[in-house]
Amino acid sequence: MKRFVDYGGEPYALSWILPSPEGIAVRCDCGSEGSIRCRDGELIFTCSQCMQKKIYEQEAVYRVSGHCNQCDRWFNEQLHDKRQYTHKIVNYACPHCGTMQAMPVKKRFDGVYYNLGIRDGREPYFGLELYFLSSYRGKPVWAINRAHLNYLLTYIAADQRQRPSYAYTRTASYRLPRYMKDAKNREGMIKLLTRMQNQT
Repeated sequence: MKRFVDYGGEPYALSWILPSPEGIAVRCDCGSEGSIRCRDGELIFTCSQCMQKKIYEQEAVYRVSGHCNQCDRWFNEQLHDKRQYTHKIVNYACPHCGTMQAMPVKKRFDGVYYNLGIRDGREPYFGLELYFLSSYRGKPVWAINRAHLNYLLTYIAADQRQRPSYAYTRTASYRLPRYMKDAKNREGMIKLLTRMQNQT
């Protein structure tokens, strides 16, 4: 009897996968396996076969923040005038006392891309199809990368599945659809995942 102790948390959520060395495995336009990773705050797609590279253009937020020279109160305000985005310093009125002062403009990426998810077998940034993508009886089966695929195969092949002993409210299998977990589909799912694992 195969026993499997599930992983705590959600290690295959995009917020964990993107900064990892493996990243998201996607199908490049050339048909080969490419990957999307987060490096130094930028999302980058690369394909080692055709050498294609793309950078995800995340929308920046421009802000002014600091202590007011007059009332000494802290403020952190978003700029909405696009003409100010190109300046290093702008004159800005303190929202508390109205005193105009020179403030440095800060360009920030708030990391909102971590809240996005997989839709219709495609990643949400470049719209590329996942590399490990198939279907079982008309229902989608996909894996974020090879490590995720290995996890799915081990989890589904197990006769006995256990939650980890340490306290986590969710496990790695939390978001798996019921048809992937059902014992009646185990044999078919294992065959499918093994085929996906062996694709090049």
